[in-house]
Parts: sequence; C-alpha cells; structure tokens
Amino acid sequence: MRYAKILVSIATTCSLALVHVPAVSADEMDAGDEVVVPAPAPPPPPKEEPKPKPKRDLRGLYGGPGVGVADHDGSTEAAWRMDVWLRVMNYFSIEVGYADLNDPGTGDVDGFTFSGVPQLPLGDIYTLYAKVGGMVATINNDTETDVTYGVGAAVELPYSLGVRTEWTHYDFSDDIDAFWVQLFYHFGGFK
Repeated sequence: MRYAKILVSIATTCSLALVHVPAVSADEMDAGDEVVVPAPAPPPPPKEEPKPKPKRDLRGLYGGPGVGVADHDGSTEAAWRMDVWLRVMNYFSIEVGYADLNDPGTGDVDGFTFSGVPQLPLGDIYTLYAKVGGMVATINNDTETDVTYGVGAAVELPYSLGVRTEWTHYDFSDDIDAFWVQLFYHFGGFK
C-alpha cells in the first residue's frame, strides 16, 4: 500500500508539471477556490512567403551609337552606325538606323538600315537576338538595296544604359560582314 501512495504522489506531481500549474499547498487554498489551468499560448502567425518579383517590362524606345569592323574578303576597315529601335513587346523590336562601312574593299558603302528583331530575354539584364532586314546603301555613288541579317547579345546596365555586341551580314553583290559593339540608352517604356 505504501508503494501505491508513492506512485499516486509521483503521477499527480508529473501531471501538474505537464499542465504548468504551480504547486499550491492546501493551507494556501480556500475551500471555494478553483484550480485555473492557463490556456496554451496561441501558435505564432504563419510567415508570409515572399512574393515573386515581377518580370521587368523591357518594352520601349532604345537607341545609341556603335563602332565596329567591316570585312570584305579579308580587307577590313573601321565602321560606325547609329540605331534606334522600338521594342514593341519583350520578344520583338523594330529597328532603323544608319551605317557607314567605310570602304571595306568595295568602295564607299553607307546607307539606311531597317530590321525586325526577335529577342530572347535571359533574366532581367541579358538578351539574345537575331535580326533580319535590309539596307538601302550607296556604293560608289550607286544605290543598291539588299538583305541584311545577324545575331547578337545585349546586356542592360544601370541607369537605363546597355551594351550590345553583334555580327551582321550585308548581302550586297560583294558580301560584307561587320562585327559591332554598341552602347545604347533605354528612353522609357510603355505605361
């Protein structure tokens, strides 16, 4: 019987410890007092998951100067150009410009270019693109219109600036390949 009282005493003490009730002696309790068990603490509020960052809208007006090298059958000359393009959606732009290929073995070649440019944005700052269009050029005082095409990559920098590198093929009677580096400015997007 003595062991039974000890076990009951241990069980009572453990159960009171589990519900966090402070031990109160019989002398301290009045006959009408109730034992109050505190309510468990409420669970912490659920953590808010971070909202995904919205994709950057790349649409808008761009433009800038470029310098490069024009090559015709191993004869190379410095070249320059100025382009403006309207990115009508994140995946396509329309481009117009002026290029001076500085006599790369065929005579003086300069004129206006126009292209459609499908683009593949890679994240927020990198873009791969291709271009297909034409050039209305003056070659040795004769006007010639022909196809141009090329591929390139662009990197957007802070303050609405960016850099493009590009290879362009000018498909005149004497083919010309040009390699360009171009600084550009993003004038703004659509609202």
